[in-house]
Amino acid sequence: MKNIILTTFLILLLSIVSPIDVMRNNLNPLIFGIAFCLVNRKLLKCKFLTGFICSILLSYISFFIGFFALFGIGYLIGKILDILNLESLDGNIYILISGIFASSSIYFLFSKIYYIQNLRKGFYIMLLSYILIPILVYIIPIIFKGILMFEFFGIYNLSWLLIVSIFLTYTFNHNRIETEKINI
Repeated sequence: MKNIILTTFLILLLSIVSPIDVMRNNLNPLIFGIAFCLVNRKLLKCKFLTGFICSILLSYISFFIGFFALFGIGYLIGKILDILNLESLDGNIYILISGIFASSSIYFLFSKIYYIQNLRKGFYIMLLSYILIPILVYIIPIIFKGILMFEFFGIYNLSWLLIVSIFLTYTFNHNRIETEKINI
């Protein structure tokens, strides 16, 4: 539980304190890789420096997988809608769908450098957790209407970072938490 809170807090802190606008400059994979590695360093399969570098690189790889999935999904859905003579969908749907590819790829990529016991169960948890992201993306502007000005992509990035960090940390630390309960 401690690692979940620390990872989320560190991501928020690095996003807010950074002199560069993290969300607009696509530095969220960098922030994610740094925060996840620093908090979960005991789970690394390799030395810290190697794991740190790999964590950042794999974060960017999953970012680009999601990014390229965005264009691939948009193209395929556009072609299907053209064939069926239907109106096009809102482009934000494509972003939400590509996020599924990014979150599942980061899960599988991180399983190569971090210890995890039950890969399949963690994958299902990650898929189910992704349901929260569209909910947050559409509810946050309603809650803070008139207080803060939001754009869809900024809210989506922040929601993705927070939800994925919480559940990724949970899935990687889940067996450690159960072992600690048994030993107490």
